[in-house]
Amino acid sequence: LLKAGDHLIVGDELYGGTNSHIRKCSSRQGMTSTFVDMTDIQNIINAIQPNTKMIWLETP
Repeated sequence: LLKAGDHLIVGDELYGGTNSHIRKCSSRQGMTSTFVDMTDIQNIINAIQPNTKMIWLETP
């Protein structure tokens, strides 16, 4: 779904495997990510960039 140059916004409380994948694999593929506290919607709004293509969230 994403390609080099894309940006994703990620919740800062993730399952360990997801966190590792995003930090290691996605960055190797040329994507950037911003980890935010998703308990405040303003944090998500503030993190949006022109190249944001995905907002990743997980539930417990």
